[in-house]
Amino acid sequence: MKTSLRSLLLPVLFSVSLQAQALRWAELDEETRAVLAPFQEQWSGMNEEQQRKLQLGASRWLALDEDGRRQAETQLRRWKQLDGTQQTAIRERFRKFSRLDSATQAKVRRNFRRFKALPVDVRRKLKQDWKNLTPEQRRMKLKKLKIRKQIKDR
Repeated sequence: MKTSLRSLLLPVLFSVSLQAQALRWAELDEETRAVLAPFQEQWSGMNEEQQRKLQLGASRWLALDEDGRRQAETQLRRWKQLDGTQQTAIRERFRKFSRLDSATQAKVRRNFRRFKALPVDVRRKLKQDWKNLTPEQRRMKLKKLKIRKQIKDR
């Protein structure tokens, strides 16, 4: 009997301790409350981590200028249009990118900026050419590019 009672009470006690550490809505500043208004009703039921993530997002939003906010809204609309499989694939690519060392991340960002600087029609053709390659052809192309880069860097 003691074991079953303990197993029933532990989750309750744990959730109470989490909520005790969580922020109260009134502790948020006025600007943050305005941004997080859609979450006001659920706020007290959230754990501290959820609240901190939302608070961080609100801070980042408030730090954006008008153009930055427009870009963020556009990206959010695009994200919402993706299906679950596409969102999962993007999250996984982000996790892989996050695990890279900072030098490799910087290299990926530089290459991405170079790609985005190309004219739209050139980018479109490169993407289509890549899609048309078989996995083996892609591996060979990447290998050639790596060798070419090594020669160039000498």
